[in-house]
Amino acid sequence: MIGAVLLLGVVYWGSQSVAEDPPTDPRRVVQILQQEVKQFSKDATPLRATPTIATAFPLDLDDPRVAARLTDIIRRPATTDTATDAYIRWQLTSYDVDLTPLTDSQFEMLLSRLPRIQNNPLGTTAAAGWANGLRQQETFEISQQPRILDRFNELKDAADATTRSNAPALAFRKWLINHFAHDPPRSILLQAERLSTLLASHWPTRREVVAMDRSCDSPDPSASWSRRQLSSLQKTLQSTLGMTSPLLERVWFQEKVVYVQWGAAGIQDFDVRRWLKAVSP
Repeated sequence: MIGAVLLLGVVYWGSQSVAEDPPTDPRRVVQILQQEVKQFSKDATPLRATPTIATAFPLDLDDPRVAARLTDIIRRPATTDTATDAYIRWQLTSYDVDLTPLTDSQFEMLLSRLPRIQNNPLGTTAAAGWANGLRQQETFEISQQPRILDRFNELKDAADATTRSNAPALAFRKWLINHFAHDPPRSILLQAERLSTLLASHWPTRREVVAMDRSCDSPDPSASWSRRQLSSLQKTLQSTLGMTSPLLERVWFQEKVVYVQWGAAGIQDFDVRRWLKAVSP
């Protein structure tokens, strides 16, 4: 799980800190970030709270080879571990990297290989099955209730922990959306991917729906959507139709009777149709 306090200029090895020579290759920066995650897993040494690796380890991006290598690294997974990959690519956004020249194929690769979002423990089939079992039984002795409430609090704590773990992956997506702000089709495609991914992993999407509304309801008249981009957007948004997840929100008792409160993660069909119509020529 990814933590929260800033480290600058050193990598920790047990109780010994070792000063780093300035790297000249982005791949060395990736190794430094990987070591930070390993150290965190070992002894909870805090990770960087904001993208600051560029301040600690500047790169010469005036060298086209260095800039090209950094671009190549940031647009594809840095490692097979999804949390580590998210942390690394999020940190790399602190460099003055420009992804706008990516070709359509390169952008599609970036879009398809973004860091995975971990599932919401309060939206899983197991959580729903447990809560539905409570509702079916309906009444519980006073002596049984603390165990049930403890179980719900465990699920809430797990959801909070997963939210923190997902933060770098979502922050990386947010950076990309803003990075492509002057290229509305690519920015909207990134927003659609974020919406679809959050729905698939059982997270609420109210803010993402509002963001899509804002982007699609006032389209940039200069934006030019290619058929390829429109097809990609249509495919992504249509994949969300019917993708609704019940989200366990609250469990409580009144005397011996158990009550369960549900929320839902989902998207309305008319929203998808409206967004597609707004960007279509």
